[in-house]
Amino acid sequence: MYKRLVVAIVVAIGILPTTTFAQSGNVRILLHGTKTITENGFFGWSGWVVAPNVANVPSKWLVVTGPRLQTDKWWSEFNFGAFVHDGETTPTIDIRTDWPFPAPFSFWTNFQLTDFSSFYAYGEVNYTLPGGFIIGIESENALPDKSVGPHLLIPFGEAVIQLIYQFHEGEDQLWFRLTVNFR
Repeated sequence: MYKRLVVAIVVAIGILPTTTFAQSGNVRILLHGTKTITENGFFGWSGWVVAPNVANVPSKWLVVTGPRLQTDKWWSEFNFGAFVHDGETTPTIDIRTDWPFPAPFSFWTNFQLTDFSSFYAYGEVNYTLPGGFIIGIESENALPDKSVGPHLLIPFGEAVIQLIYQFHEGEDQLWFRLTVNFR
């Protein structure tokens, strides 16, 4: 555990010089809870509380919940909720899936339809390295803005730190994400 923490700090320090190339730094916090309902574990319930960018828009949050289907090879969540921003709520449909892929690869997607007019699509392909670190590439698209870039994931039990550099048509972005899972 401490070894991973030291590596995370070293990697973060190593990425700091890239901020001179990125036009903006961003921080996303994702809290995720799941509860199994059926005895075989196939059906459950999920919920997400997400701060999409606490560095630049700290008053905007996503709160969604919904049914979860899961096997030993994949899971998919069909969530409903809203973005909350400065007291205003905007309805959102949120679908997240971890697709079956041959190890040590993984493939993950997230699609959102907000206010029945705005579409968001996210996908990542990852490779798990010996020692548990994960490298990959992602594409995050809040149309018409599109991006692609490499990322490093550092798991700590039920938490994951992600360090991402996204190439955009306009300004490139550096992202730090923290995901915490509650089971």
